[in-house]
Amino acid sequence: MSDEDESVVRAAYEAYGQGEVNRLLELVHPDLEWTYLDPSMENPQPQTCHGREQLAWALGQQADRSLVLTMGRGRIVALRDFRDRDEARGFAGLGQGKR
Repeated sequence: MSDEDESVVRAAYEAYGQGEVNRLLELVHPDLEWTYLDPSMENPQPQTCHGREQLAWALGQQADRSLVLTMGRGRIVALRDFRDRDEARGFAGLGQGKR
């Protein structure tokens, strides 16, 4: 991951953590694809939303989950939600215990 991409990812997590959804959405590509798990379901199946508007809606519905972000052209182009950190790290190709 480039330094620029890392900076965008950190800024996105910071904005989300501070509840600044509009600032987060500025970092997201307009055609974003987000695969997520519905936190209202006991055993959710992956669902997908597209674009900033659907992301804004979904974030309002989202519980504290683990996300993997995909970067492209200096913006977040995809997000994928996982049940826990280990599942997210495995998908991203990171072994357990690595940071």
